[in-house]
Amino acid sequence: MSEVKWIKLRIDMFDDEKIKIIQSMPEGDSMCMIWIKLLTLAGKTNDRGYIYISDNLPYTDEMFDSSLHVFCNVVEGFAYSLNANNLIDEYLTETTGDDGKIVRTIKLFA
Repeated sequence: MSEVKWIKLRIDMFDDEKIKIIQSMPEGDSMCMIWIKLLTLAGKTNDRGYIYISDNLPYTDEMFDSSLHVFCNVVEGFAYSLNANNLIDEYLTETTGDDGKIVRTIKLFA
Protein backbone atom coordinates (compact mmCIF):
# COMPACT_ATOMS: atom_id res chain seq x y z
CA MET A 1 0.00 0.00 0.00
CA SER A 2 1.12 3.52 -0.65
CA GLU A 3 2.37 5.66 2.19
CA VAL A 4 -0.06 8.25 3.59
CA LYS A 5 1.54 11.53 4.68
CA TRP A 6 -1.62 13.37 5.74
CA ILE A 7 -5.31 12.87 6.49
CA LYS A 8 -8.21 15.23 5.85
CA LEU A 9 -10.47 16.46 8.63
CA ARG A 10 -13.72 18.27 7.94
CA ILE A 11 -13.76 21.86 9.17
CA ASP A 12 -17.27 21.25 10.55
CA MET A 13 -16.15 18.12 12.42
CA PHE A 14 -16.96 19.66 15.80
CA ASP A 15 -20.45 20.61 14.61
CA ASP A 16 -21.32 16.93 14.07
CA GLU A 17 -23.90 15.71 16.61
CA LYS A 18 -21.84 12.60 17.43
CA ILE A 19 -18.79 14.69 18.27
CA LYS A 20 -20.94 17.06 20.35
CA ILE A 21 -22.28 14.08 22.32
CA ILE A 22 -18.77 12.79 22.91
CA GLN A 23 -17.54 16.24 23.98
CA SER A 24 -20.39 16.48 26.51
CA MET A 25 -19.24 13.27 28.23
CA PRO A 26 -16.77 13.25 31.10
CA GLU A 27 -13.29 13.52 29.55
CA GLY A 28 -14.99 14.41 26.24
CA ASP A 29 -12.21 16.68 25.01
CA SER A 30 -9.66 13.95 25.72
CA MET A 31 -11.86 11.48 23.86
CA CYS A 32 -11.90 13.77 20.81
CA MET A 33 -8.11 14.00 20.92
CA ILE A 34 -7.86 10.20 21.08
CA TRP A 35 -10.28 10.02 18.11
CA ILE A 36 -7.94 12.24 16.08
CA LYS A 37 -4.93 10.16 17.15
CA LEU A 38 -6.78 6.99 16.09
CA LEU A 39 -7.45 8.60 12.70
CA THR A 40 -3.73 9.24 12.26
CA LEU A 41 -2.92 5.63 13.24
CA ALA A 42 -5.43 4.44 10.65
CA GLY A 43 -3.69 6.66 8.11
CA LYS A 44 -0.35 5.08 8.99
CA THR A 45 -1.80 1.58 8.56
CA ASN A 46 -3.54 2.66 5.34
CA ASP A 47 -5.82 -0.39 5.15
CA ARG A 48 -9.46 0.72 4.84
CA GLY A 49 -9.54 2.21 8.35
CA TYR A 50 -8.04 -0.74 10.23
CA ILE A 51 -5.45 -0.07 12.90
CA TYR A 52 -2.66 -2.58 13.49
CA ILE A 53 1.13 -2.71 13.66
CA SER A 54 1.56 -5.26 10.86
CA ASP A 55 -0.60 -7.90 9.16
CA ASN A 56 -0.18 -10.39 12.01
CA LEU A 57 0.39 -7.96 14.86
CA PRO A 58 -2.64 -6.10 16.25
CA TYR A 59 -2.20 -3.49 18.96
CA THR A 60 -2.03 -4.65 22.57
CA ASP A 61 -3.14 -2.36 25.36
CA GLU A 62 0.49 -1.56 26.08
CA MET A 63 1.07 -0.58 22.43
CA PHE A 64 -1.95 1.75 22.52
CA ASP A 65 -0.58 3.25 25.75
CA SER A 66 2.70 3.96 24.02
CA SER A 67 1.23 5.23 20.73
CA LEU A 68 -1.56 7.36 22.17
CA HIS A 69 0.17 8.37 25.42
CA VAL A 70 -2.84 7.31 27.53
CA PHE A 71 -3.55 4.43 29.91
CA CYS A 72 -5.11 1.11 28.78
CA ASN A 73 -8.35 1.59 30.68
CA VAL A 74 -8.78 5.04 29.11
CA VAL A 75 -8.39 3.64 25.58
CA GLU A 76 -10.83 0.83 26.34
CA GLY A 77 -13.47 3.18 27.74
CA PHE A 78 -13.09 5.66 24.90
CA ALA A 79 -13.21 2.90 22.27
CA TYR A 80 -16.47 1.60 23.72
CA SER A 81 -17.92 5.13 23.73
CA LEU A 82 -16.77 5.78 20.16
CA ASN A 83 -18.23 2.44 19.11
CA ALA A 84 -21.54 3.27 20.80
CA ASN A 85 -21.67 6.52 18.82
CA ASN A 86 -20.91 4.77 15.50
CA LEU A 87 -17.51 6.41 15.09
CA ILE A 88 -15.86 2.97 14.98
CA ASP A 89 -17.11 0.30 12.58
CA GLU A 90 -15.53 -2.63 14.40
CA TYR A 91 -14.17 -3.04 17.88
CA LEU A 92 -13.03 -6.51 18.87
CA THR A 93 -11.18 -7.48 22.03
CA GLU A 94 -9.52 -10.84 22.37
CA THR A 95 -6.97 -12.49 24.63
CA THR A 96 -4.05 -14.17 22.93
CA GLY A 97 -1.59 -16.84 23.95
CA ASP A 98 -0.56 -18.05 27.35
CA ASP A 99 0.60 -14.61 28.41
CA GLY A 100 -3.02 -13.40 28.47
CA LYS A 101 -2.27 -10.19 26.58
CA ILE A 102 -5.32 -8.39 25.30
CA VAL A 103 -5.27 -7.29 21.67
CA ARG A 104 -7.75 -4.94 20.08
CA THR A 105 -8.87 -4.76 16.49
CA ILE A 106 -10.33 -1.39 15.56
CA LYS A 107 -11.76 -0.31 12.22
CA LEU A 108 -12.57 3.38 12.12
CA PHE A 109 -14.52 3.67 8.87
CA ALA A 110 -15.56 1.68 5.81
